[in-house]
Amino acid sequence: MTQPSRFLVTTALEETWAFDRPLLFLGEWARLHARRQAWQSLDAVVAAPIGMDHAQRRRNFESLQALADRLLPELATSLDAGHGIRHGERHWRIMLGHFLSRYLSLAFNRYHSVERALADYAIDGTAVLDFDAYTLATQNSLSFLWASNDKVWNHVFYARALQHLGGPAHERRAPARQVAGYVMPAAAARPRSGPRGRAVACARGLLPKLSRETDAVILDTHLSRANEALLQFSLGQVPQLWSSLQPPAAAIDPARRERLVEVSGEGFERFARALLGEVLPACYLEGYLPLRAAVEALPWPARPKFIYTASSFDLDEGFKLWTASKVARGTPYFAGQHGAGYGSHLYMQTKYAPEQTATDAFLTWGWGDGTPRTAPAFIFNAAGLKTRRGIQGGGLLLVEASMLNQITHWDNYYEFGLYQEDQFRFAAALPAALRRQLTVRLHGSHRKFEWNDVERWRERDPDVVIDIGSETIGRQMEKSRLIVYAYDSTGILECLSLNIPVLAFWRDGLSHLSEEAQLHYRQLIDAGILLPGPDAVAQRVAELWDNIGSWWNSAEVQSARAAFCKQFARSSAHPVRDLKTLLEALARRGK
Repeated sequence: MTQPSRFLVTTALEETWAFDRPLLFLGEWARLHARRQAWQSLDAVVAAPIGMDHAQRRRNFESLQALADRLLPELATSLDAGHGIRHGERHWRIMLGHFLSRYLSLAFNRYHSVERALADYAIDGTAVLDFDAYTLATQNSLSFLWASNDKVWNHVFYARALQHLGGPAHERRAPARQVAGYVMPAAAARPRSGPRGRAVACARGLLPKLSRETDAVILDTHLSRANEALLQFSLGQVPQLWSSLQPPAAAIDPARRERLVEVSGEGFERFARALLGEVLPACYLEGYLPLRAAVEALPWPARPKFIYTASSFDLDEGFKLWTASKVARGTPYFAGQHGAGYGSHLYMQTKYAPEQTATDAFLTWGWGDGTPRTAPAFIFNAAGLKTRRGIQGGGLLLVEASMLNQITHWDNYYEFGLYQEDQFRFAAALPAALRRQLTVRLHGSHRKFEWNDVERWRERDPDVVIDIGSETIGRQMEKSRLIVYAYDSTGILECLSLNIPVLAFWRDGLSHLSEEAQLHYRQLIDAGILLPGPDAVAQRVAELWDNIGSWWNSAEVQSARAAFCKQFARSSAHPVRDLKTLLEALARRGK
């Protein structure tokens, strides 16, 4: 039967919808849960999601990384010429390597979502809002990350894809209000009043005066504050509270953005090349020289013996530029692992990331890849915390993931909907007595997304206890007899390292892991820690509930836990000493 023609809707901007004809929503993100009353009665279907086949997802990822490797040298040459400098490829890999990979993944997703819809459905039109001078360029890589979820920004991006692909005739509509581009909401300022605030302000002003030009620069290590201070003391330097900076705002200059890279190739590659100049954050182009001037004024050591961080390598533009300038003068640069995925995941925290490709060494939580660049260490997040002794009474804690930013090359919004259904199934499959002891811990970032986590849970289980972050996760763990993780989380590694009873399940088994990592994760499957789905883990909880200690302390479970942790969550009895020794050895090797 011939399908009816439909009007294409690319985002949840209702001013772009048509209410008098059949609709095609490009994805679930275009019909928000909180706005059900606006779309439930419409004659509408949702386009099939892209990227759900895991074999194809992996091939696409490898292809995108290869494209990033081709584009980076071209972009580096172009930016060097535009700024009248000669930094080279490594400098720009440190600066924008993460942005480039995310941009390509996002562009692939938007382009192929539109291409698939045009091929699979009879589309007779769409609406494009007539913004006078909207730019897709954000101020920095952090605002780009959050622009990926913004309705207006995505509407404009999809319009570019439709134009490139020769989409259907479109209606030009006046927007409800004119905006020039995405502006990231200002973060709530942390209060600095009181004794603690005054002490921090005083320390930030005084401590740099006690630093030396050759002190190591160490920040965001994911150690406790006490251990980070002890690490700096052990290196013979006064601990610092280094505070970096984000770029000053810069006006977008469209003329400077033309032909940043050659527009060549076919299909998606041509589209990605054509749009890169329009999307590149301002801090790498118009705002680069002002950022460099601000960085040069930082009171940081002029000739540091080495630089080490476990997270500032991604979104901290000031740190990245300062570090790139020191690396060019021969300063050793080391990065450390900050969460799960490294050494195991196929798509996130991979070997292609700048913290592994642009540093002199990458410190892991135990694993190695056989190259000198990788330095096995220990799980920094759990260093110095007490190993759990004995099994205390308490409730059942389900730790939830949050929606991801929409920067993956597959449809992670649709995938999160499947994930959410699994959580509901788990809760529903528990015996009534256990369900009354369940607390659902929402991810701290759930408020930043329009998923309506609390409302969805209330609709499915009005009586469930929901923790939205009123207590720390550590306090929740102390009150829990057993913890269940419903995604491949850093928390699983922390629990295993600290010997805290934990069960885990997630969708699609081990398909997101490398073949080598799967061998280690199968140890958790064999020990009954990692289970195939929500029904199996609910049954497992019921079986173990009255005797968790006996199961968890069994030789089989403890042996599997120890073997797994040796690879992905190694412990250290002397974390400060061990990290100091490793960093100094790496620094000597780099000279």
